[in-house]
Amino acid sequence: MRFSPALALILVIGIVACAGDESTERDAESVADCCAVTIRATVPEGTGTLYISGSLPELGPWDPAGLALIGDGTERVAHVHAPQGTDFEYKFTLGRWDNEALGPDGLVPDNHRILVDGQLEASHQITSFKDPIRWIEDVEGSGVLGTLVYWPDFESGILEHDRHVEIWLPPG
Repeated sequence: MRFSPALALILVIGIVACAGDESTERDAESVADCCAVTIRATVPEGTGTLYISGSLPELGPWDPAGLALIGDGTERVAHVHAPQGTDFEYKFTLGRWDNEALGPDGLVPDNHRILVDGQLEASHQITSFKDPIRWIEDVEGSGVLGTLVYWPDFESGILEHDRHVEIWLPPG
């Protein structure tokens, strides 16, 4: 069968257009299935490596040194990907739960939570981190009421890493 040059050109354009449609459909499915979430944190000057730990596989999950944020000044950023509709939680640490980020009130805040609904960005201001060694050196100044017994670097045959053990005995 012989085609005229005009018909051949129409066939080639149609084939390319169809291939482009399939590619566009795949790209649309990828965007619908996966979304980028940017998490920014502003930290005090001199803060070491900041980690984000959370319920997504790429955040640990819940490993206190799950994913290191990028940046070494006061501005840090992490990029994570999750399917549309994913609801995940996270916290910031300096690599250990003993050094978890504190809220403006000086207390450990609830988990941060994001419902993935397209491309998102979340920003956080971190003013300080837990410092259990300060509790040993200045129990009265730590705000702890009662007695705090503290064993740093407690060795365990069961747990993977040494842990700081804190025992709080309420007043009386």
